[in-house]
Amino acid sequence: MIFRGLVTEDGKLELDEPARWLAVLATLRKRVVQVTLERGRRSLKANAYYWGGIVEPIRQLFNIGREWPINKERIHDLLVRSFLGEEMTPLGPVPKSTHDLPSDRFALYIDEIRAHAASEWGLNLPSPEDWKEAA
Repeated sequence: MIFRGLVTEDGKLELDEPARWLAVLATLRKRVVQVTLERGRRSLKANAYYWGGIVEPIRQLFNIGREWPINKERIHDLLVRSFLGEEMTPLGPVPKSTHDLPSDRFALYIDEIRAHAASEWGLNLPSPEDWKEAA
């Protein structure tokens, strides 16, 4: 399981999905966990826009009529494979990572997805300026 967040200037951890973290935390009694620090490249706002304004609408579209829904992580993997490509490993190809993309390259990745979604699927995804994170 992966949880993402930001340590604020006053040293507080702000998680992207605090309710989900609390639910998982309740099941972790006497368990070892590992925290990995990342070099942030994009803001939490940009990350929230990607998952909520790009990945989620595509997930909803792809799940129309499906008996077994595709989750958001699989949609993310499909988008990465389609728009960023794959890397070869000893176990076979894996999608490249968006983790270390500079913010301008991440914005280009999103623009490519938005253009493709509109032209190929008739899905008009919101711009970052037009997207409002669900409260």
